[in-house]
Amino acid sequence: MSAHVLQDELFSTFDPRERLDNQRSRLDEALATLDEHRLLNTAPNSLIDYFIAAYRIEPPALRRHEWQAETDDHADFEGNAASHRLDIDIPFDGDAEWFGAQAGPWTGTSGAVRISGQSLVLTFEIKRGAEQAARALIDREVNEIEKALAWIRQEVNAYNDSLQLTVETTIQTRRQQILAHQELIASLGIPLRKHSDSSVDRLITPVPKTLPAFPPMSNEAELPELTLTPDHIGQIIDTLSGAIRLLSHSPSLYASINEERLRDYVLVPLNGQFEYADGNNQDIFETLGHSTIGLRSGVRFALLVQLLFWTNAKAFTQVAEQVLNHPLCRGASIMLLVFSRTRTISRPLNDIRSAMSAHPLCISAANEQPEDSCSFTLQRPGAPDHSVHLCVRIFKAPKAKPGPARAKRTTHKNTTISQTQARFDF
Repeated sequence: MSAHVLQDELFSTFDPRERLDNQRSRLDEALATLDEHRLLNTAPNSLIDYFIAAYRIEPPALRRHEWQAETDDHADFEGNAASHRLDIDIPFDGDAEWFGAQAGPWTGTSGAVRISGQSLVLTFEIKRGAEQAARALIDREVNEIEKALAWIRQEVNAYNDSLQLTVETTIQTRRQQILAHQELIASLGIPLRKHSDSSVDRLITPVPKTLPAFPPMSNEAELPELTLTPDHIGQIIDTLSGAIRLLSHSPSLYASINEERLRDYVLVPLNGQFEYADGNNQDIFETLGHSTIGLRSGVRFALLVQLLFWTNAKAFTQVAEQVLNHPLCRGASIMLLVFSRTRTISRPLNDIRSAMSAHPLCISAANEQPEDSCSFTLQRPGAPDHSVHLCVRIFKAPKAKPGPARAKRTTHKNTTISQTQARFDF
């Protein structure tokens, strides 16, 4: 085992108070630069325990009751044993580095000192005939070392005792500041902005240029709910409706498309229309499954958009319940886009209204229900004190045509197609 000789370094290398001040500075910097998401999404007590454990200092403490001695003889030139070399091996707990801290009462030792692993080894030369005085010498030297260690522990313990208050106060203060800042942003409704060079503006009906700015993800119990107002949802619905309206101009493609391809199709205009207000270049809408789109807010989502083709009320209810129980649903509004290949949309829409109104989680339905949509307020599964807004929008989709022949394309009298639209090839 490797050994480190400390003869000239024992209790004389560095100023312990200066070392402790440097440790405090590193702790303050670590707390000040702690990532906001980690700060808000980790239980405060866990964070406090982590920083205390990471920046706590354990000064050495000798386990004197476990010491051991080893001796051998040194012979003179005539082969006579002139002295004994006595090694005293004393295990210790704590950080060996602090054997180098300057200690007020330390006056030095007459033996050689080294560290071997977690043991302090003292080496003495005991002259032949002086064996009876060896124990007194060893006790005196070890007592001096323990006295110096006690002085160091007093300094270090004062620092350790201050960690709890320092870490707890700093973490709570930063959390409160961040939460207050996020609540301020939420109350101001600082908007996301549309791309200034949005090419989608030439393809679909323009929408208002404001969406709310969302605060980052935080502890579930402390941050405000992630909510979208009906006006905000209306902006997104207008964007989606415009995209579907364009798709209806190619009925053969529309008739053959599935939910996954439809998801990718509507994702383009959504991300073409909106961006984060802070200049973040990441897509604000992203895919969460083969038929789901999410509007991201930190590590959670403020809106989930589910696309499905209509089969029957039972299948619709199953999909709605899956979205309600989605792990990312907490705090999110839900939008279900239903595509019906029936002759009219009135029957599936009535089935949806009946199924959702009778659902055990349904709290209320909107008083005004448009001819192509409906909305409900539902109790969040497993959270009776929280509700979620569900908006259902139904679109008429063409039936798939049998055989390879392409359906004849007709002129849309009520739609004005710009030059850009004319060149758009689905």
